[in-house]
Amino acid sequence: MKDYTNSAPQFADKIKILEPTDPGHADNLNRPVEQLLQNTLVLKDVLKESSLMGGDEQAPNRLDVMQEDLDALRVPEIPELSEEDMRENISSGDDQPTLWKKVKKWFADLKAGAFASIVNNCTTTEEGTVLDGRQGKVLQDEIDLLKKSVADGKALIASAIRDKGIACGADVSYADMAANIRAISSLLRKVSIGTGNSDAARTFSATGIPNYNRLTKDNFVISAGTTTCAYSGNFTESAGNLTSGISYNSSNGILSVPQSTRKGHFDGNGTSFDKNYVSYTVYCFYV
Repeated sequence: MKDYTNSAPQFADKIKILEPTDPGHADNLNRPVEQLLQNTLVLKDVLKESSLMGGDEQAPNRLDVMQEDLDALRVPEIPELSEEDMRENISSGDDQPTLWKKVKKWFADLKAGAFASIVNNCTTTEEGTVLDGRQGKVLQDEIDLLKKSVADGKALIASAIRDKGIACGADVSYADMAANIRAISSLLRKVSIGTGNSDAARTFSATGIPNYNRLTKDNFVISAGTTTCAYSGNFTESAGNLTSGISYNSSNGILSVPQSTRKGHFDGNGTSFDKNYVSYTVYCFYV
């Protein structure tokens, strides 16, 4: 290899490059390199003669000015942020160190939510998402509805407790309501209002019970005695069919008990008979 230079370089705005069909001779390989060097030499001469350099005597000073300009454009190092630095907006008079200090503070204060996806529903379980603000009203409406439901329920329970003679406000705690409900059982009274037999429908008066007009049929219980049948004598039997058929008129305090017979019993010889009657006692439970 040998050194190459050109005392009369010519500038060219394009150079030749090899193509696949060109022979790999040194002349072909060197041609683009030679042109690039000529371009460099031409530009060197132009730079020396230009007013930018100001001649040989002014060249060092001009280079110093250019270096100063480059230094001014260089981005300074971002200063370290101390704990007492406050987050504030960028202003037009900030120098670059102050500007970058504010930018760094803003990024330092950003949390994961700043980069999370926003969803407008309450069913998403995907990690890295946050609720849209519109869901705030949806959730608040549900909370308000739940509060109203609870308040209405407490009012109904309190009213039922007061009906049983126990003072109870709708705004008392659940613990106080529970205590009031337990107090009802200690005030519960049981009284018989008569006896009967299911061979016929019968009525019983409950007007002797305080506040009988506030009673319902649920306050009454039919307690079965013995059932009399035509052949086999007496035996104990439930009176559930009697209790399920009763009705109560709260305006006049009359309880009605229907007729009830049991059929299909057989004697020892296989003879059937129709009528079995149960005796009973009617009890009223009240406070």
